[in-house]
Amino acid sequence: MATEVRYRVVGNQYGHISIWPVSRADVLGWVDAGFAGTKQECLDHIDQHVGELVARVATMFGALPADHSR
Repeated sequence: MATEVRYRVVGNQYGHISIWPVSRADVLGWVDAGFAGTKQECLDHIDQHVGELVARVATMFGALPADHSR
């Protein structure tokens, strides 16, 4: 049986939130937002917590992005 791919929620300084496989290396300008799970779990987490995620990631970069009112 194949192993299910695990994902993590990541974000950038512009308030963009995405999911990447946990095996993917960090890319300059993107940070781990502190949640990992199946693809659907990550998407559900983003839907439920998008405002908090944007704020958390912005804090990692030192300021809120211009459009943080989602």
